[in-house]
Amino acid sequence: PRRIDAAFNLICGLSIFAAVYAVIEKLVYIKYPALAEGSIVLPSNDELRCASLFGNPNEYSSVIVIAVLIAAYMFLEKKGNRWFYALCIGFNLVGMLLCASLMGILELYFGLFALLILRKEWKWVAVYGALSAVGGAALWLLPKILPHLSVAGNSFDLRVRIWKLAVIMLKEAALFGRGILSYWRFSPDYVGQDLGFKVRVTTNAHNLLLDGLLSFGIIGMALLVVYLIKLLRPALRRYRD
Repeated sequence: PRRIDAAFNLICGLSIFAAVYAVIEKLVYIKYPALAEGSIVLPSNDELRCASLFGNPNEYSSVIVIAVLIAAYMFLEKKGNRWFYALCIGFNLVGMLLCASLMGILELYFGLFALLILRKEWKWVAVYGALSAVGGAALWLLPKILPHLSVAGNSFDLRVRIWKLAVIMLKEAALFGRGILSYWRFSPDYVGQDLGFKVRVTTNAHNLLLDGLLSFGIIGMALLVVYLIKLLRPALRRYRD
C-alpha cells in the first residue's frame, strides 16, 4: 500500500507540473503566435489547444482524467495532505480547459460521478450535483468558457472518418496488428485513395480499442486483456470484501 500511495502521489505531483507547463505554453503562444505553427487549434476561432508535455491535447486530457480520479480517491480516503490532492484536482481542471477535449471532459465528469457512487459518498454526490448545475448554467450563459463545444459536430465527423480508416487498416492485419502508433505511421499511405471519404491523418485512431487492435492485433489484445484481468483481480476482491 505504501508503494501504491507513493506512486499515486508522484502521479499527482507530475500532473501539477504538466498543468503549469500547459499554462506557460498558452501564455507563450499568446505572446509569440508564430511559435504556434503546427499546433492544434480550434477551427471556430483559431484558439490554441494546449498539449502540455504530450503528443496532442487528447492524450493530455486522458492523463488528466487519470490524475484527477487518483487525487479524488486519495482525498476521499483522507490519505496524506488533502490540500495537496485538492490542489492537484484544481490544477488539472485548468489543464482540461486548456486542452479543450470534450471527450476528456465527459470521461472525467462521469468517472468522478461513478467514483462517488461506488464509494457511497452521498454527501459528495450532492455537492457534485450542485456543482454540475452551476457549471451547466455557466456554459449556457458563457459558452466561450469551452469554445470547442461550438465545433462538436465537426469534431465527431472527423472521428467517424478516422474510425472508418482504422477499420480498413485493421482488416489488413487483424491477427497481429501493425505495430505501435500504426494509425499515425500508416494513415498517410491512404491519402488520395478512393475510399468514399476524405482521409484524416492524425496521431492516433481516437479510440482505445481500435488503437490497441491496430497496434497489437486480436491476439495481442487478447493477451493484454488476460494480463489486465490478472492485475485487477486483487482490487476486485478488495472491493467485494
